[in-house]
Amino acid sequence: MAKISVKNAALSVGIFAAVLHFIGVILIVLTNGQLLNWKLSLHFIFIDFTMLSFNWLTFVLGIILAFVIGYVVGGLFALIWNKVQK
Repeated sequence: MAKISVKNAALSVGIFAAVLHFIGVILIVLTNGQLLNWKLSLHFIFIDFTMLSFNWLTFVLGIILAFVIGYVVGGLFALIWNKVQK
């Protein structure tokens, strides 16, 4: 098996996580939290929560955090994969 580029894997997973977070937040805002209620109900979970007003700073920071966490996870995956392939 070929080695995985750590940089490419990290960027790919980071971008993917950021895009998923972006889409998820938009869907939750557009459905006023009902999509989240439905998703949790599929796991037999009910959480009473309050929707806060939309905040651009929080939205952008969430996307950045999702990217950073995805970047770290993707990089660690590639490092582990390359180590196991030796």
